[in-house]
Order: sequence, then structure tokens, then C-alpha cells
Amino acid sequence: MKVWVYIFLLIITTKGYTQNSIRYSFFAAGHSSHYIGLNPRFVNHFEFIDSYESMNFGFLLGDMVTENPKEEDWLAVEQDLTVLNTFHYKVAGNHDMEDRELYESRYGATYYSIKHENDLFVILDPNIDGWNISGSQLEFYRETIQQYKDSVDHIFIMHHQLLWKVPGELYEAVQWNSNSGRDEEINFWSEVISEVQGLNCDVFFYSGDVGGTPWSSSFMYDTFLNIHFIATGMGHSDGENMVITDIRNDGSVEFKLICLSSSEMYCFGELTDYTLHEISIGGAIECLSYIQNGELKFCKNEESFSVYDLLGKYYGQVKSGDKLNLNKGIYLFRGVSGLYKPVKLYLE
Repeated sequence: MKVWVYIFLLIITTKGYTQNSIRYSFFAAGHSSHYIGLNPRFVNHFEFIDSYESMNFGFLLGDMVTENPKEEDWLAVEQDLTVLNTFHYKVAGNHDMEDRELYESRYGATYYSIKHENDLFVILDPNIDGWNISGSQLEFYRETIQQYKDSVDHIFIMHHQLLWKVPGELYEAVQWNSNSGRDEEINFWSEVISEVQGLNCDVFFYSGDVGGTPWSSSFMYDTFLNIHFIATGMGHSDGENMVITDIRNDGSVEFKLICLSSSEMYCFGELTDYTLHEISIGGAIECLSYIQNGELKFCKNEESFSVYDLLGKYYGQVKSGDKLNLNKGIYLFRGVSGLYKPVKLYLE
């Protein structure tokens, strides 16, 4: 009897040890609309999602319906979703918000937070104010981050629009589906990132407004400091995709880039293989030409900039030929126009 008890306990202990298990997983799928209902290639993967052993829930990252949505459009979406057994959360896209009253009457608030295990999820709605997170939503965002920042393992922030791109200046190589409703200047870099950069936990931003047109990027990934940017989407057949995020017991986070338009599930390879390492700038600071080995080069020697980090720390004035004593990350350069412009520095 003692021998059998010993063997039973050994099996249980060994099983838990050998898995370094995936603690839980979630999917993120952007721009999932179709003429009627959801994208059929996405729907065809519902069985895969449901059978994914560690899958707990997922996020529809906006544009679940096409332009000028009516009640029957949402009914068609919900009909398709009856095939999906995995619980999902909805994130409001610009097309979804063309009738905000209809959307909110069906699904309620468009910004909110979720606590799952020891992780925080924050869902934002940039449609309210020209892609800005402002007013009561900004207050909600700041209070939520402050409440949980020291106690959670990870923070995942979901929104539809590609907020981190600054046209002509940052992430210029990444093409969104649309900039519909975007103000010329938005507060993502000045007030959203600044709340989470440098926290002791990793923070992941997810956007769902790529992959829907011939001109848009299919997906993207980038990271700096404790910040990660993930964009995923579908609608244009060449690169349709969704992303599954796995959170393991040791706290590590892994991504699976799922190909929707090919029989080969992982036809794109690893999402992190596409990590961007670029400086893409222009506009008011277009004379900043490149940074190499810490040396700043301008096209006009007389031009200079004030340099700040995202927490507002001032690093002084810089001009062409100066050596930058900075760690790699995101900095704000204030030029002669007085506007703050983000520049990504990868200083080895």
C-alpha cells in the first residue's frame, strides 16, 4: 500500500514539473468584419481556438462590422460567434462606433478593465476623442494603472487604432488600415506611454487596425524597455492573421502568429522575428537624419533640439555632431516649432 501511494504522488509531481506549463492563453483578432458577419477565414479557425488547450478568452480588436452598421449587422456577427465557445471581449473600432448608441445599447461601456489571475487587462476606446485618451477615460486609465502597477505580473492594453505610429516620424514603415478620425496631434506618447514606461512589469499594447487593405501592414511587433507593441488584423487575403498570447508559469510571455489564409498555420514564422529596429522620423524634425554610435546628425548644423524622456526629464540641448549619453528607448525631441516629437533611439 505504501509503494502505490508513493508512485501516485511521484506521477503527480512529475507532471506539474515537466510542463513549465502555459498558465493561460488568449487570442487577439483585429478587423474581423466581412460583408455580412465575421471574416469566414477567422470563423473557420474557431474550432482551433476552442481546442487550444490553455485558451481562456480572446479579444476582438475592433471593426467587427463594416461601414454604417445596423442592428442586423450586429445580429450577423453574433450569429457567427455562436460557433465560438471561447469567451471573448469586444474592443471598439472606428466602424463599430459609427453608431455608438447602437453599440453601447448592445455591449455597454467601451473602456474598462479586467483582472485575470495576476495580470491586468485594460481596454481603451480612442474613438471618443480623435484617438486621444482624454477626460474621464484618461482618469480611468491612470487610476487603474496606479492601482495595480505594483501588484500584477503583466499589463495588457487593448485598443483598435495603431496609436503608437506618428505619421512621417515614428513607425512610418508600418501602414495602418485607416487614420479615420485621428487628430493631427494625439497624446499617446505624452500621456499614455508615460504612465507605464519603466514599471517593474512588462506592458503589452495590442492594436487591431492592420491587415485589412492592400496597402496596410499585415502585422507588427516591436519592443523597448518594458513596452511591447503588437498589431494584428485581417481582411486582405495575402496576410490575414491573429495572435495567440501564452503566459507561462514562470511569467514568460510568448506569441503565436496564426496564419488565417493558408493551410500552414504558422506560415509567417515567429512574431518576434519581425521586431522593428528603425528610426523613422520627419515632419517638424525632418532635419534629424540619423543616429550612429550615439552621435546625432542633422542636415542643418545650426538646428538644435531639447531632449526629454517620456516622464518629462530634461536631458539638455543637442545639435549636430553631439554625442548622446542616453540609453536606448523613446525620447521626445522639442524642435523650433515647439512641438514634441517622439524619436526611437536604438543605441547599442
